Amino acid sequence: MLSVSYVAVEEAAHRLGRTLLGIGDATLTEAIIADVISELDAVTSAELGDLSDRAAQATALDRLDVSPVQVAAADDLLRADLLGPGLLTELIDPAAACVAAARWLAAAAVVAGEAAEIDAADVFAEADDIEPVSGAVPAEVVAQIVDDETDPRSVVLDLLRTAVAAGDGIILDLSQLLAQHLGEVGLSTEEQSEVAGPTSVRVTELDPRRPARDLLEHLLDGIAACHLLYAEYDDSDEPWDDQDDAPSADLEAHRRDRTAEEFAELVRARAAQGNG
Repeated sequence: MLSVSYVAVEEAAHRLGRTLLGIGDATLTEAIIADVISELDAVTSAELGDLSDRAAQATALDRLDVSPVQVAAADDLLRADLLGPGLLTELIDPAAACVAAARWLAAAAVVAGEAAEIDAADVFAEADDIEPVSGAVPAEVVAQIVDDETDPRSVVLDLLRTAVAAGDGIILDLSQLLAQHLGEVGLSTEEQSEVAGPTSVRVTELDPRRPARDLLEHLLDGIAACHLLYAEYDDSDEPWDDQDDAPSADLEAHRRDRTAEEFAELVRARAAQGNG
């Protein structure tokens, strides 16, 4: 009889040990042990927020927890270049990047909302009238952080838990999901109770196959949408305001750069104040 562990990782270790014992090659065993030690060290490094070398594998995982070190690193990238691609190109844990991006998105939505004189969560629908942008996910995140004063970390992890569960074929709260959907289509409580037959409901707005990366893309697109709307309502005086001719390409580029920097400065100031 062979004792088998119900812990998948433990049983994998036992199977590896039995295989090496059967082969009986000391050199191979030492090489495997050294590689396993390197892998365990990489896991430890990733847990501590260091994603260099082999620990970079962690960026491909959809973790349901975040390292404060990684959140701080993502926060620094956004502070330095709010509209840049840094979070999509640097070795940052995507879940941690989402937490930082959600905080900056909330600040950006407040700034854009004040410029357009609308609520922060309505910024994305307004920006979508200018050009297509991500709307549902950024609006939900901003509503929870700005209106409900929910911590960005909680907002992000709740969205990721729902998406990861959906990827495993699980709906975390079916009754709440159905009630929300039926309420959105305009049914009263009495009418909702009489609804029969299959109802099509989208469990998550995220891609269950890559939820953290997908959420990060939505959040960064949301920040870009905030900038788009802010630029649309920008009424700062320009050197060509008194001229009849259209501005040259150089002047237009200068205006775009100035507006982007002005927007980033306002968002930094807002982010420094907190989420409320």
